Amino acid sequence: MKPRGGILALAMALTLVMFARPAYATTYSIPVVGRWSTLQVGLQVPSSPSWAHDLILNASQVWNRAQAWFTRNYFPGGSVYTFVESPTANATVTFGMPAGYACIAVGWTQYILDKSLTILGAHIFLDDGVFNVGQGHNETAIEYGFRIALHELGRVLGLGSLVDGLDVMNPIGTTSHALDPPLISMIDLFALHVLASEPFFSSPVVLNTDQHAILNAWNILGFSPNNETAARFDTSAVTCPVSTVKFSICYF
Repeated sequence: MKPRGGILALAMALTLVMFARPAYATTYSIPVVGRWSTLQVGLQVPSSPSWAHDLILNASQVWNRAQAWFTRNYFPGGSVYTFVESPTANATVTFGMPAGYACIAVGWTQYILDKSLTILGAHIFLDDGVFNVGQGHNETAIEYGFRIALHELGRVLGLGSLVDGLDVMNPIGTTSHALDPPLISMIDLFALHVLASEPFFSSPVVLNTDQHAILNAWNILGFSPNNETAARFDTSAVTCPVSTVKFSICYF
């Protein structure tokens, strides 16, 4: 048992450490896997089930539109990646998980990379327990599937997974979060801007936490599974200046 004086000294030291810790991290980072050598990324998506095929393409449009919005508002003239559907594309979607991952994940992306971290191809595996014909009328499955698709397509573009609880690049998307808004953060879009526009990059890509805003993917797309009506506003008219956002989240 330590003497009383030692305990008091230890308590005082711990108190000083606690007060010395910053209230929040000064930087926030997202890892990147690699970059495509072309700005057009083709997707091969199974035609059946049709609802799942359409959901994947809708998710790809969210990434297309979110990048365009970000570039238009913050980096005019910058480049963006654009998903297109193609029967001969080198980013392939399969409704079914490899045996080694079926018990631990509902989505998985594998890459073909060269030594310079150029992405030559990708294969996206999606859980056929979610992406099957019978789930086409299950609203929870559709919203959950949309979140999974957004995450894996973000991975296809080169973004890493980050367990932060903030947006779709968080790989932990249990069914308890299926109905939460699917959010794409400014961090994700800044990282994609760097990958698409900058001649060199290093991992992780870092952006200050004070400069954080979030876009609701349903609003970018213009509808949700529960309400397929056009969004009440045009995202091109929405601005949330990166330089002025502090301790706040902008929902679009």
